[in-house]
Amino acid sequence: MTPNELLIPRYQCIGVGIHHYPKSPFMNGDVLIQFKHNIYGTCLAISEDAPVSEWQHLELVEQYPNLFRKMKWWEDRCLDDILDVGYLKYMSMTTKKYKFHVVKKWQYKKVFEYSKIGLVANDYIELNDGLFEPATQEEYDNYLKSAQ
Repeated sequence: MTPNELLIPRYQCIGVGIHHYPKSPFMNGDVLIQFKHNIYGTCLAISEDAPVSEWQHLELVEQYPNLFRKMKWWEDRCLDDILDVGYLKYMSMTTKKYKFHVVKKWQYKKVFEYSKIGLVANDYIELNDGLFEPATQEEYDNYLKSAQ
């Protein structure tokens, strides 16, 4: 997947019981992907091919954080999804500008004794904290030009 595809917002259905809420087309644990429709606007569904009766409007989803949890870009991803990401960016707290890391290796592992097993880049960058985002080659090239 490209960095832009990885950043498409996703929401996980959460709640009590098997069905998400009465007469819901969703089950707990389902992951909804955000997309734009010409007529209906910004919607969420399990896939864009799902019937319209199984779509939810973004505004409704955002009103019910007890039923829909916004996921981080790296959550529930397999290594195959992110292997094409060669750069990570994060916002520097001091300069308020993006800084970049070149990713040489992706793996699942525990970095520190107190951390949980998760996606790790270059043996030391844990994605569990949510500071890092995938970056494109173009963003990285622009960063190198501006640093000169």
